[in-house]
Amino acid sequence: MEKYIYAIILILSASQVHSKASRAEAPLTNREVIEKVSPVAAEALRRLEVRRGVSYKDDQLNSVMQNSEFKREHVAVHHEFCDKKENATNLSCTP
Repeated sequence: MEKYIYAIILILSASQVHSKASRAEAPLTNREVIEKVSPVAAEALRRLEVRRGVSYKDDQLNSVMQNSEFKREHVAVHHEFCDKKENATNLSCTP
């Protein structure tokens, strides 16, 4: 699970470098990258923001995704996702 979070953070960092290198395209925000790479992480982030009553800025997302509260929420959302019958064969749900 922790490697998964670090992979998302690495992708966020790489997307920033890529977006600065190719100005022809509109760069994705960190939130957009999270939504595309991991809908489960995006949902966990959304729930955390609702619970706390905040909306994190793009530059805050990396640190938020490393805290234990986000990690617990991510695990809960992942379990909910995998508990759905239609997701049982999803690679993230197989042992």
